[in-house]
Amino acid sequence: MKLVRHYLEAAGALGTWRSAIDAEFDKTATYLEQCLPANAQDSVDVIVENVPGATIPEYGLTGSCFRSSLITLTVDSLNQNFPTSLTTGELSRILTHEVHHALRFKLCPNGYGFTLSEALVSEGLADCFVDEVWGKHPSPITNALPPAHWDETVALAGKHLSSDCYDHAEWFFGMGRLPRWAGYALGYRLVKQYLRQNPDVRPTGLAGVDASLVIDQSWPPTL
Repeated sequence: MKLVRHYLEAAGALGTWRSAIDAEFDKTATYLEQCLPANAQDSVDVIVENVPGATIPEYGLTGSCFRSSLITLTVDSLNQNFPTSLTTGELSRILTHEVHHALRFKLCPNGYGFTLSEALVSEGLADCFVDEVWGKHPSPITNALPPAHWDETVALAGKHLSSDCYDHAEWFFGMGRLPRWAGYALGYRLVKQYLRQNPDVRPTGLAGVDASLVIDQSWPPTL
């Protein structure tokens, strides 16, 4: 897969960081070429922007993807955790997560999806894809939901799985009464459960899977 970089630096120059970012991009592209099928090897534009204060504070990074051909990677070069994220491979993992979203937009009729169930599956697939490409890595995001809150959060999600009016920011970013990153934790466990039940499939081959298949077979997710 060719990751075509476009640097936007009006909000903040990246200077000497660009070489380290380029190295992570090149490494990621090489790994993806080795594991993705031929029908998933299209070029993807990746906007890299430096916007202080606009990232996940723990990483100094964040990513987004809203269509099959475009990913945005936002970095905060002033964040004290940003240099560590470059040396520990966090940038590559976030980029890989967004690549799976791009593949899902291309291969799944509903793309990322519109309902809570579709969002849970899309995010869970992307995080399991990161594990497939880079190996399992402890993540505060996919392990964000404390056991004491697990059952009640699963029960609440179960009531709203088919809703296309769910509050995405509340479920995934903690902007409400739910624990931060709750949706990522649920989605990750849900897809992990599906993979255990279907040992012959991998996240690489599930970019186009209908979310309802995962939900019907593997809901509710367990710790």
